[in-house]
Amino acid sequence: MRLVSVDAALPLGPDGALDLPDGTTLAQLLARLALPDEGGYAVLVDDAAVAEGERAGHVLAGGEKVTVLPPIKGG
Repeated sequence: MRLVSVDAALPLGPDGALDLPDGTTLAQLLARLALPDEGGYAVLVDDAAVAEGERAGHVLAGGEKVTVLPPIKGG
């Protein structure tokens, strides 16, 4: 998996890749990122949206690109 932008201390390779154990789910990755508990994050895997209810069952495969977009707030 490759991360484009991260504000966390993760062991990234020189190309921005993060090695994950086989069988890691999208929900496990998001927990590892320790995102603020605001909810409302949009999550895409290879540019396809993954609904919040599907993240625990979505097993990540090598080479996938995961994008996490924070909620936009304002008024």
